Amino acid sequence: RALGTLEYLGAPIAGAAVPAYRRAVMYVPQQSPPMVLGVEESLRRTGLLETARGKAWDAAAAATLFDAVQLPLTALSRKVSELSGGEGSRLALIRALLTEPRVLLLDEPTAALDTAGRERVESVLEAWLKADAGRAMVIVTHDPAQAERLSTCALTFDANGHHHFTRASAKDAHA
Repeated sequence: RALGTLEYLGAPIAGAAVPAYRRAVMYVPQQSPPMVLGVEESLRRTGLLETARGKAWDAAAAATLFDAVQLPLTALSRKVSELSGGEGSRLALIRALLTEPRVLLLDEPTAALDTAGRERVESVLEAWLKADAGRAMVIVTHDPAQAERLSTCALTFDANGHHHFTRASAKDAHA
C-alpha cells in the first residue's frame, strides 16, 4: 500500500526526476560498504558514479575532509575492508561530501566513534549545513542529545512505535 509520494523541492520523484534527485540527495550508511578496493580508489570511483557525474577527483578536498574528521591520510593506502567501524563511518561521510550533495540522509553517522570523533563529525556536519542555506540533512540516531544538537525538528519513536514530532525553536533553522 502506498503511504504517499516522495518529493524533492516540491516535485514528485519519478521518471525523469530520478537522476537529478540522485545527484542532490546522498545516503550515508553507518560505515563504508565492505570493498576490496583501496580507500583512495573507492573515493576516486565516487566521481564516476551516476550520482556524481561531472565531479572530478579532488585530492585537496579529500585531504581537507580527512583532516576535518581526523582520519589519517595514510588510510588512503589501505583497503576499505581493513578499516575499523569508526574509520569506515568517517570514510562514508567523506565519500558523500565529495559529491557535493544538497541533502544528506545519515544513518547513525557517529555510532562507532568515541566522544572526540563524534564531536569532529558533528562539527563537519554543522559547517556543511551552514555553508549553504539550501542544504538539509536527515539523521537517524539513538542519541537524543545528538538529535538535540544537530536538529531543528525531530520525529521520535518510542519502543511501541508511537511517534512524537517536535520543532526546536531556539536553534537556527538549517533546513
